[in-house]
Amino acid sequence: MWPVCRISSRKCQKAVDSKLAALQESVQQALDTANKTSSSVSSLNNGVTQTMRTELKGVQDQLSNVTGLSTKVDGIANGRLGSYQCCQEHSGCDEPHGGAID
Repeated sequence: MWPVCRISSRKCQKAVDSKLAALQESVQQALDTANKTSSSVSSLNNGVTQTMRTELKGVQDQLSNVTGLSTKVDGIANGRLGSYQCCQEHSGCDEPHGGAID
């Protein structure tokens, strides 16, 4: 509750106006700070999200390479060299030859 002014109404109004102006300035500063903080958090979030996507893509690529290698090793272990070896020995070959190359 506002204090009762014991001075003239003009002086009282000036005092109230001054307090309201100071309060308005403080609220505006708080709003500006909140907006800057929100912008900074959003920017940080975007950076972290992009970094995570990049790292996950790298992990997926590595897993894909391991899976491909595992398939090739299984084929060799089972005596099925297939088109992988063919294409190594006959560069540009797109034909699967189905087995070991002599």
